[in-house]
Amino acid sequence: MPLDDATLLTRDPAAIGTPMGDTVVLLDARGEYLELNPVGVAVWEALETPRPLGALVVQLAAEFGVEGDVVRRDVQTFLTTLSERGLLRLG
Repeated sequence: MPLDDATLLTRDPAAIGTPMGDTVVLLDARGEYLELNPVGVAVWEALETPRPLGALVVQLAAEFGVEGDVVRRDVQTFLTTLSERGLLRLG
């Protein structure tokens, strides 16, 4: 599914995330783990409340001091991975 600024991002309610120091480890539906880097943690925490991609990009750009286009490009791949692993709903 192509992502645009209006795409609503919602954590899957069955997703399990455990903080471990500076990271979060997620358990997907296949029973496989995904360890998040600091940017991934920021994305995951921001999505505690569903929000559109555009709002997430603005928040992360401000938090990390990076241009919105750079954030959008980098985050889209990560969001697609989360969706493919059943951890995030796009719609």
